[in-house]
Parts: sequence; structure tokens; C-alpha cells
Amino acid sequence: MPILARHGWSGTLNLALSHLNQTGWGLTTTTVQRMINHGWELDSHTMSHATLPGLSTSALDYQIGHSRSLLRHTFHVPVNFFCYPAGLYDASVIAAVRRAGYSGATSTENGLARWNDPWTLDRVRVSNGDGVTGLVAHLHALGLPS
Repeated sequence: MPILARHGWSGTLNLALSHLNQTGWGLTTTTVQRMINHGWELDSHTMSHATLPGLSTSALDYQIGHSRSLLRHTFHVPVNFFCYPAGLYDASVIAAVRRAGYSGATSTENGLARWNDPWTLDRVRVSNGDGVTGLVAHLHALGLPS
């Protein structure tokens, strides 16, 4: 967050509720609220970072829909996008994401999102330690100028 803020950028936090206020993650309610206050988007990443394909409809609704409801209630922001844990999804998972009212969902595929495929959006993933140099490298790998 500090590196992006120095450049006037914000980011997206894909938050699994099980990581909120858990020792070692550094994602306290206060920290997440500070990120939101600095323009970050908050997206859902399930209740417990569960592997979704193969779960029952009720388990999918809990992992996907309930996580959205709790994030919206806790942080008072829209939670419009979902991120598939480990990038795993199937038709039932996509149906649950749609049923929960999301506008789209990100995969783990590296690339730029396509407007005509909102349920399996590619993304540019920037990880802890990448810094500006790493971000530039990710963008160059996609053929984008820095």
C-alpha cells in the first residue's frame, strides 16, 4: 500500500474473511478500513479460502454470498467482484457468484480483463515484494508500455 500510495495509486484487496484479524496476515479491520479510505477496492475471496468446485449449493452460497454480505456490512462499501481461490471454478461456482449479485469475478490467469467475459476476468497480479519494478515487469510481459 505505501508504494502504490507514493505513486498516487490504489489497489484491490481480495479478502477471505478467515484472514481478517488473524495473526500473521496483517489484515486487521483497521488496516482494511485504512486501505478503503485510501481508494482501495474491496472484493470477496470467500469465507475461508475454500476450494469451490464440488461444494454443495448451500456451501457455495455460504462461501460466496455470505462473504459478500459480511464484507458489505463490516466495511459499508460495495463488494462487486469476487476472486476465485486458487483460480478454481466451474459452472456451478460461476452460477453461485452470479446468484450472489456480483458484477464479475477474477481468475488467476495473467492478462487484461475482457469486457465480454465478466465471470473469468484475467488480472495483473502484483504480489508482496514486487514493488514498482515488479509491476513494470508484469506490464511489459503483457506488451504494455510502462
